[in-house]
Amino acid sequence: MPAMLPRTEGDPAMAAFLALLAFLQTAGVHVERVSVPGPNGVNLDAALVLPEGQARAPPIVALHGCGGPFPSRDGQWAVLLAKAGHIVLRSAFWPVPAIRGVLSRLPVGE
Repeated sequence: MPAMLPRTEGDPAMAAFLALLAFLQTAGVHVERVSVPGPNGVNLDAALVLPEGQARAPPIVALHGCGGPFPSRDGQWAVLLAKAGHIVLRSAFWPVPAIRGVLSRLPVGE
């Protein structure tokens, strides 16, 4: 199977992801842009949203719905979950096989 091409800044999905990052950065939560190793050597972009202090709830991998990404809606959920103590990993776009094993890499209890 050929490797997927990396996303570019001109990609509509990447534009939505960058808008999500901008929303989160102004929402009063700690957010980091991270890259998760994916299939075939492709890195998957994500926003890691951290609660204040120690995480006190299970981590969540949050994917957008079938209608595609909506930065304000997706960002509002990430903010609410982080304020409730969850670590939230918001993906740019991940095919289902790519999310296997992601939860085991989140920094819970560190």
